[in-house]
Amino acid sequence: MTSQLYGIQQLLQAEKQATKKVSEAHKPNNQRLKQAKAAQPLKDIHQGLRIATTMTSQLYGIQQLLQAEKQATKKVSEAHKPNNQRLKQAKAAQVEIEQYCLKREKEFKAKETMALGSHSSCSTEVEKET
Repeated sequence: MTSQLYGIQQLLQAEKQATKKVSEAHKPNNQRLKQAKAAQPLKDIHQGLRIATTMTSQLYGIQQLLQAEKQATKKVSEAHKPNNQRLKQAKAAQVEIEQYCLKREKEFKAKETMALGSHSSCSTEVEKET
């Protein structure tokens, strides 16, 4: 029985040594796992920063495009100003021309009625006499 106990003790001791060797063999892997787990939040933060940076650069690009569009709109409106002024002047001149034409037309009609009126009265007098 003592020999059996001695054998069991040796087996238990051998099992402890094997467990110890296995755990020592796993230590580097466990340390790498711990480091990887510790580094994961840093990777997440880095990924978040990368996304934020990308979004910021996209927003900056959009802002640049909007600013360029505003500048282009200003330049176009500046380029149209002289044309718009000439167009307004042309419209005002057209109104003046139309008013002048109406005035001259009235004067012509008045002179025509005077001339025709006297001419028609002459023709009526000629008809009376004949």
